[in-house]
Amino acid sequence: MTMNMRGQRMRIVILLCTGLGLMAGCAVMEDVKAGKLPPLLPTNYSPSSQSSVSPAGATNNYPPVAAADLNKMKDLHALDASLTLVDMLMSMLRINHLLFERIQISADAEWPDRLDLSKDESEPHYLTRLEEQARKDFSYLNNVGQADLSPRDGVMRWFRGVLLNKELELVAWRVEHQRGTIDSVPHYCDESDGAAAAQRPSPQCETILTQRNQKCPFFAEALEDQLFSFMVQKNLDAWVETPVKDSCLIQATATENRLHPNFQTAFASLLPRHLSRDITRVERDLRQLAQKRGQIEARIEEKKLKKQTLSDQVSIAETDREINALKAELSTLKPEVKRARATQEKLYQEAMASAEGTPENIRLATQLFKVARVASSNLKLVGGDASLVLANVGEIASKWASSPKDYFTAALAQGYDQQRFDKLVKRSFTLAPNTVNLAVRIQDQSSTVNQQMKYLNKLMRIKALNAKSN
Repeated sequence: MTMNMRGQRMRIVILLCTGLGLMAGCAVMEDVKAGKLPPLLPTNYSPSSQSSVSPAGATNNYPPVAAADLNKMKDLHALDASLTLVDMLMSMLRINHLLFERIQISADAEWPDRLDLSKDESEPHYLTRLEEQARKDFSYLNNVGQADLSPRDGVMRWFRGVLLNKELELVAWRVEHQRGTIDSVPHYCDESDGAAAAQRPSPQCETILTQRNQKCPFFAEALEDQLFSFMVQKNLDAWVETPVKDSCLIQATATENRLHPNFQTAFASLLPRHLSRDITRVERDLRQLAQKRGQIEARIEEKKLKKQTLSDQVSIAETDREINALKAELSTLKPEVKRARATQEKLYQEAMASAEGTPENIRLATQLFKVARVASSNLKLVGGDASLVLANVGEIASKWASSPKDYFTAALAQGYDQQRFDKLVKRSFTLAPNTVNLAVRIQDQSSTVNQQMKYLNKLMRIKALNAKSN
């Protein structure tokens, strides 16, 4: 099954999950029976089982546990999986930022053709390489067990567990492929299998990799380790916009055409001159509004989590007032966003009505469209998965928000990794706020990218029309 087909099926399943509720869980159970999805449990599973088998075939041995402690262990794994998915989505958001703001591009640049993962599916060892790298970047993938949940734990809870484990695999491949594509290190230097290693110029590659690892933490260090310091402080903007040196990023070529410093500059060069400045301005305003909205949404989520830990009515009433004040502030931004969106739509309509394409502009538009299409696909993936994370965590949050360390004691006693446990405790309080902030940013970016794709498609159609007329 191709990556596109698998991704399409997952999108359909997620829509069923969020839109049809219980019926969706029944649909997935039918898929499991038909062998279309792997069962999460061995047929002889019981709460006193002493081992679980991971997708990689490794066995995690746990001592027998009581049913209550087993439920806590399951909640811990669900939280861990959700945090891992958020880390992947945050990584994808930063990759999108680099694609649009930092990487050189021209009408004859080669790297846009390599962004689509499906183009590399014919390479026999490629997906194995991506999986190996993903396990380095996201440690949960080394420990995830297929026996964490069963339908007897509740249809929707089990259903979300199926989706989460399958989605982790799909998102991990995409993140690793795109990060590798924009890395300055040539692909042959990053090959890990022996056959490729024997063919590559080892001394040259060793020098390249050593220099990269010293200067380019985004490509050299585990993504979850990089994200920890940012996300524990809810600093989404700092994570996305942390500078990456130009020497760390793939360099574009421009044999016959102009070399542009990034996607946005190249796109602006294709707009009618009298509209380019206005479009750039309104899109900057929309980004700033999205930043404000995301921060307010995150603060509302923090207050909701705080409310769950309170017992006295005075404090609960005060928290409710704070939440209502933030909601009122948020409501004042909605008319501004609506006006800016209307202005953006009008400007793009004018741009498309007066679009003219020279041969070079049309070639550049074709390259930009390849990048925008992948970025748009990333945004759709992130937006859908943010909803999945919130649904998965919402059920757990009320149980452990008041005393997470007490709640996780039983799970820790069963051999859960101490360092991983400590990180989960620290990040559990910021998971929901970060996720809602992420969802707002995705909504904003998706709208702008869709407008850009429409305009680029118009330029590409000019080429098709010219070909027909000739």
